[in-house]
Amino acid sequence: MSHPALVNDHDINKSLLSQADAPYLDAIIRYSASHPARFHTPGHKGASGVDEELLWFLGENAFLLDVPRDIRGIDKGPEPTPYTQAEQLAAEAHGAAKTWFLSNGASQGNHALSLALAKEGDVVISQRNVHLSLLNGLMLSGGTMRFINPSFDTNLDISLSVSPDKLELLLQDTPQAKAVFLVSPTYDGVVSDIAACSEVCAKHHVPLVVDQSWGSHFGFSSAVPQSAMRLGADVVLTSSHKLGGSFTQSALLHLKENSIIDPEIVSYTLNLIRSTSPNSLLLSSLDASRRMLATQGEQMLSDTVTRVTEFRKALQAIPNVQVIAKEDLTNNGFVGLDPLKVLVDLSRTGWNGYQAMQELEEQCGVYAEMGSPQTVLFLIGPGESQTELDKALEGMRTLMRTEPPAHAISVPRLGPPPSSDGLYSPRSVFCAEQEKIPLAESVGRIAAEMVSGYPPGIPVILPGEPIEEQTIPYLQALVAAGVHIKGPRDPLLNHISVCK
Repeated sequence: MSHPALVNDHDINKSLLSQADAPYLDAIIRYSASHPARFHTPGHKGASGVDEELLWFLGENAFLLDVPRDIRGIDKGPEPTPYTQAEQLAAEAHGAAKTWFLSNGASQGNHALSLALAKEGDVVISQRNVHLSLLNGLMLSGGTMRFINPSFDTNLDISLSVSPDKLELLLQDTPQAKAVFLVSPTYDGVVSDIAACSEVCAKHHVPLVVDQSWGSHFGFSSAVPQSAMRLGADVVLTSSHKLGGSFTQSALLHLKENSIIDPEIVSYTLNLIRSTSPNSLLLSSLDASRRMLATQGEQMLSDTVTRVTEFRKALQAIPNVQVIAKEDLTNNGFVGLDPLKVLVDLSRTGWNGYQAMQELEEQCGVYAEMGSPQTVLFLIGPGESQTELDKALEGMRTLMRTEPPAHAISVPRLGPPPSSDGLYSPRSVFCAEQEKIPLAESVGRIAAEMVSGYPPGIPVILPGEPIEEQTIPYLQALVAAGVHIKGPRDPLLNHISVCK
């Protein structure tokens, strides 16, 4: 049977495109199937110049579909090109006026939005447990931040959400704010009241940007929360590779209809930072994942949530294991939890989350998304098979029959982030004179670099913040537990850079 993408271009009525189509992916397939003489990049020429083992593993099609920009009939020629159509279909599926494909993750979107909304000296309000890419973006743009701390659950030592009332008060006190940046859902799956926060921002004529990286599936089924785009946010970032079925490093940036943000400015700043050689495999996977969610998402996600509900019940039946539900968290403004995030509290088992993850990996072949001092987080994908869920369940049962190591590393609680009512300029700290000192001697000094455990990539230390006493043993324990430390020049954190 011939592939539907192999029909002639002239047979396609472009006005009849629907969510069942993937115009960019199909255009690449048509180009490759025409067996063109490739006298352009990439140099592998569609698989003729590729390492044999890599070719065997990935297959020839991966290289045939790896094409550069500006190929007529793909992203060059009369508008709308297949690439333009693909972005238009994505906007339609997500309820946006305009959508941009990103090939360097949602981080690329945060960098572009920083340049678009927070020029030198401009002030933005940001949730404190924001992803480090926003801080990096403001370091580039020269924008200034004022933090708003989310509510905090002291039992699990995790941040929850920003309340609309707190946002209202801060906007009243910061009339010069150019934008508000919130995170929903959080890495742990906490969903904020975006509808109410959108109303607050609209009242103050300030655009609301929502980092919905972990909610690319939101809005595609009644079994999952609604998307921030449809709840009134001006701009929404979705990391399709996380829970949307596209390749790692691919993401989407959405802008709502009649937003006070000029789409031309966003396009301009995106072009400043994006690669001139975006990977067509990443971009075509965005086209295909949109089609999958738009046409199959309701049933796929509903079936997955049903299986996950049973998975949760089976985990909860394991002695001393607690699967976190909404009612287990201190409810200060959040409206729900993402059902595809399964957060397991191990505090009564003798295991900490880091060593539990290591044991699951080494002994059971089960790789969880993230560990913390007392939790393990399982990330469930749309369409997750029962076989994989059963493997994770058996891994947890095996873990609970295993004695925790006698040399278990104790990771202290960090507690809520420090309160800060002042303005914070990432660039000014970056440009300040710095010195490197032992971490153990840094209490009270002003940090000159960012430090975060990855995942989740939320800064523990921000450049410009004083280093607090309880932070040092926490970070030392993270290093000892084998957590990837991102940001500092010394990844082992024997030393840290501070402002002179």
